[in-house]
Amino acid sequence: MRNSRIYCWILLIVLSSCSVKKNIQTTTTTDIQTNPYSATLLINDSALNTAHIGIALYNVDNNNYLYQYQSNKYFIPASNTKIMTCYAAMKYLGDSLPGIKYRIVNDNNIYVQPIGDPTFLHPLFPYQPVAELLSQYKYVWMNVVPYTLPSLYGNGWSWNDYNDDYMAAKTIFPIYGGLAHISLNTNGSWIHVFPPELNKIIQGNDLNNGMKVSRSLEANTFTVTPGKKTNVVIPFYPSQKDIDAMLEDSLKVKIKHTDQGENIDKVIYTQPTDSVLKLMMFESDNFIAEQCLTMIGVYVLKTKEDQQTIDTVLKNNLSGLAQHPRWVDGCGLSRYNLFTPEDIVYVLGKVRNEFKQNRIKAILPAGNQGTLKGYYTNYSDNIHAKTGSMSGVFCISGYLTTKQNKHITFSVMVNNHQAKGESLRRKIEAYLSKVIEEN
Repeated sequence: MRNSRIYCWILLIVLSSCSVKKNIQTTTTTDIQTNPYSATLLINDSALNTAHIGIALYNVDNNNYLYQYQSNKYFIPASNTKIMTCYAAMKYLGDSLPGIKYRIVNDNNIYVQPIGDPTFLHPLFPYQPVAELLSQYKYVWMNVVPYTLPSLYGNGWSWNDYNDDYMAAKTIFPIYGGLAHISLNTNGSWIHVFPPELNKIIQGNDLNNGMKVSRSLEANTFTVTPGKKTNVVIPFYPSQKDIDAMLEDSLKVKIKHTDQGENIDKVIYTQPTDSVLKLMMFESDNFIAEQCLTMIGVYVLKTKEDQQTIDTVLKNNLSGLAQHPRWVDGCGLSRYNLFTPEDIVYVLGKVRNEFKQNRIKAILPAGNQGTLKGYYTNYSDNIHAKTGSMSGVFCISGYLTTKQNKHITFSVMVNNHQAKGESLRRKIEAYLSKVIEEN
């Protein structure tokens, strides 16, 4: 009887061990030989064998996974988060971005309700229908106070990055892309600021060799000290006073504020949505991503809270996700975001099924384009993808068309690595190129 009990205990331990091993996805030499999509060599590379890696390759033609490695585990996606934002914008914002809502009172007065359009007076968008409309009136009555949203920055952003050009503040009425341009002449004696209303400069001495610029946290006071740059791009604080001054100068109007919002129901549209999303995806533009999320909330869902917008999209449009993500911002700057490779492949599948292929190919960079510049140079027709990177994080997700004309949605996510960025990208490039060539 005692021996029988011992045998039972041993059997339970063995079975438990097998169960644990079953949940740990591993790859072997046999895997390389039997699965042409295997990433064993990538996973076991000396630069990556201490990192966390997740991979999912999904066969669109047969609706089955070709390869999975820790694909149900959560990873910080970095700018792969923009894939979710892009899908939401395509779903909710239509073919053209709404610029403002308005009501014309008479020949001199117009009421305006801003809704977050990031292209207003943006230097990359010369067509400016909102500016053309507003400049026809003497008084522009803004039905919003203040221009700032409940939070200037996303949940979990590094607040001390606010001086960096990739972290422009979120606002209900963006102008000039949220960025100030400060330039120094060659002998360091003269500083030019654009927009000119942002002229509060504390200037140091000895600027002959260049400058460094910092801004006060909640004011547009810029401190210029000796540095190495002659041109600096830095986010400005979207204060009501300064934005009103910019508007009055650029439009030659007088800005007033009102809480009378009745019947402000006409909409003027600005840019083709896809042209804005292309900039977001090609350049990984954080400002546009955040403002797209703001526009969905303010214009469609009637909320200024990004998390309410995100929760609505997850509940109504992405309820089929295999693992429920933690999604907190539009651009991916936050390390609070957590998605699995299966999540991202699922969203890519939704985009593919719900929108035309020519739209997708125009929005997502192909080989040697956008953030894929210098990579996949021989595969411009075989890959369309979005990268995402921050310290210790690199992800790439998108669409592959193999040489045998197989269609694959994929996601490769790497967290907690200490490899050099260029080296890591090349290793993943080699793996995905092999998938394209040999399948």
